[in-house]
Amino acid sequence: MSDLLQSIRPYLEGPISFKAQRTTHDVSLLLLNFGAFVSFGVGFVFQSILASVYTFVGVLAVTLLIVVPPWPSFNGDEGLKWHEPKVDILK
Repeated sequence: MSDLLQSIRPYLEGPISFKAQRTTHDVSLLLLNFGAFVSFGVGFVFQSILASVYTFVGVLAVTLLIVVPPWPSFNGDEGLKWHEPKVDILK
C-alpha cells in the first residue's frame, strides 16, 4: 500500500500560492453550493432522496477533480514578496 501511495504522491502534491488557495476555496464553495441546489431540485422533481444523494455525490466528485490536483493554473502568480530581514535594532 505504501508503494502505491508513493507512486501517486507526485501527482497529488504541488506548490500552491496564497492567491490560488483563495481561488480554490472560492471555486469549491461555489460548486458545492450549486450542487446542493441542483441535487435538491433533482430530488424534488423525482421525489427521491437517493437521486438527490447521487446527484450531490457526482457534483462532489467533479469539485474534487477541479480543486484537489495541483493544476498549473493554480500557480500563475509568484506569491508573496517577502521583505528582507531587518538588522537587529535592539543592539
